[in-house]
Amino acid sequence: MRSSAALHIPGRATRRAVGEEVEEGGVMALKRLPLRLIRLDFQPRESLIQQTVTEYRERMKRREKIKPVLVCHDGSNFWLKDGFHRFEAAKESGRKTIMAEVIPGTLAEMEAEFRRYLVALTAKLQKGWS
Repeated sequence: MRSSAALHIPGRATRRAVGEEVEEGGVMALKRLPLRLIRLDFQPRESLIQQTVTEYRERMKRREKIKPVLVCHDGSNFWLKDGFHRFEAAKESGRKTIMAEVIPGTLAEMEAEFRRYLVALTAKLQKGWS
């Protein structure tokens, strides 16, 4: 396993290598994941705003701190839940890995949560129109 620079998170271990976890109390919090392991089935690429991707790519180039992506892990797959623009910027920049907050979850759970969000949003919008 290839080591990289240490990541310091107060109260957490300071290890950072490809695929290695940064843990707090035994709970997976952050992990450097290879881009090739992250599944993008949740959002179509057409939904990306290229200007946002470019802005993230420039920030990465300047080595600015960028929030980790959010990934659900079902035991087999890593499903990208949030951070599609950051993921694409990392890919366009030629990066092989990205920092990710890994939480338990499945694609079906992500889709169900998104449907609930849409129902709530629709109800809120309809209320505003009446």
